[in-house]
Amino acid sequence: MVNIKSYKEDVVNWIKVEKSGIVDIDQLYVKIWEWFQRSGFMAHEKIETVKVLPQGNEIKIEWGGYRKVDDYVNFWINAEIWSLRTVDVFVKIQGEKVKKQKADFEIRFKSWYEKDYNHHFKRLGKFGDFIRQIYEKYFIKERLMMYEDKLRKETFELQNIAKMILDAIVT
Repeated sequence: MVNIKSYKEDVVNWIKVEKSGIVDIDQLYVKIWEWFQRSGFMAHEKIETVKVLPQGNEIKIEWGGYRKVDDYVNFWINAEIWSLRTVDVFVKIQGEKVKKQKADFEIRFKSWYEKDYNHHFKRLGKFGDFIRQIYEKYFIKERLMMYEDKLRKETFELQNIAKMILDAIVT
């Protein structure tokens, strides 16, 4: 029996953004989620936990999403938000008191692409693996390199959205 697994190529391995201070965690959540949707990713929330602790809540949110690129490649991105010592605070924005969160934030992103996700080559066993390697090395090498660049840019675009929200000045 053949073990059916896809072939995975890491593109970005856990880039992160950090901030200690006041942030609108709801806006952070919404903007990252909107980016997944707008970029065509089928995303789902893998984890959302809140631990109530005396020094402030510990929040962890994790998303995973994929997008079909063609009949051979899928893009994958994971996003994680960690919020430590999280407490609600009220700040004045345009004369109005608004609830935000003060915490130590870390947002991390990881991406990779999956090849042969329909397992066309894998089903043929070792011979199929040999053919797959030839196909990737001689027939679609440039396309795979282009896909890797595209996914890297998209991952950094998502990181920049998180940076903008974390860097927004809350007064």
